[in-house]
Amino acid sequence: MFPGAAHRDNVKQFRRNTGNSGATLLEVVIVVGVIGVFLTATYQFLLLMNARTKTQITDQQLNDRMNLFFNMIAKDFRTARTVTIVENSGQYAVDIETAASKQVTYVFQEDKIQRNSTEIVQGITGVNVSYVKATPAPAGKIPFTFYSELHISVSTPGDTYNLSVVRRNPPESDE
Repeated sequence: MFPGAAHRDNVKQFRRNTGNSGATLLEVVIVVGVIGVFLTATYQFLLLMNARTKTQITDQQLNDRMNLFFNMIAKDFRTARTVTIVENSGQYAVDIETAASKQVTYVFQEDKIQRNSTEIVQGITGVNVSYVKATPAPAGKIPFTFYSELHISVSTPGDTYNLSVVRRNPPESDE
């Protein structure tokens, strides 16, 4: 062998080894593309989860406000001395005079419920209010205790809430 021949064989083997252990441009582009698709999918997933979380928080806040409203009107109705309901083109006003001579007014507008001009619930789509008063049974039958019932149905974009409250104290004669 020639003295330079061994050196040429080592150079060929060196080139062959470095060519096999490196990445080609095509392989780099494919890896970057796969990473890009993965990051895009992850970003879209996080956006979806963020939107769902915001929707759930909004729904929970509306649910909490409806519960607060139902608790307040039930308490006021049960302690009422007089109750007056005024309906005007699908909008209701419930005037309650409590036993402590305190006047409370609930107004059901197109998209909100107010108590004494303070907004309690925002985002309603429909309301139905009915008030039923019981009267004594006709003569000859056992009379029952006076009572009155307030029924409220409130619709929201996601649900319908219903409340029925019974007032067991006798209603005033002017109701």
